[in-house]
Amino acid sequence: MAWRRRGKEVPRRGARELARLAVRLCRAGLLLRVSGRCAAADGGERRHRRLGHDVGCETLGIPLYSLEPALTRWNTVGAAGLLCEALGEAAREIAAAHADPSRGIDPERDFEAVLYAVQSRLTPAPETEEGRGP
Repeated sequence: MAWRRRGKEVPRRGARELARLAVRLCRAGLLLRVSGRCAAADGGERRHRRLGHDVGCETLGIPLYSLEPALTRWNTVGAAGLLCEALGEAAREIAAAHADPSRGIDPERDFEAVLYAVQSRLTPAPETEEGRGP
């Protein structure tokens, strides 16, 4: 089953595949954040410029307001809500860690927070060669 966006077919995903995608998006966002940048999960850069940054930009490198609609669109089984809850929890944990000046920004530690929050709700599908890419 697929969803169409601007004439382009976007595949819909089950819970494990969606969890894997959410983890990969956050990994990319965390790497962007180290260089002081962020990006919208759903390609909505114009909307991101208009709405500005949120806690997701500061913690995950991806605005939370772009993650929810993207995950919902790609979802087939109702797992988007669980993942949004997990990513919100990870963002709060990362923000708390960044509030302590002695801890600083550490993408690996922050990725562990994302992975733990997601895996506490769903088990992401394993990475495979044919499964690469969003």
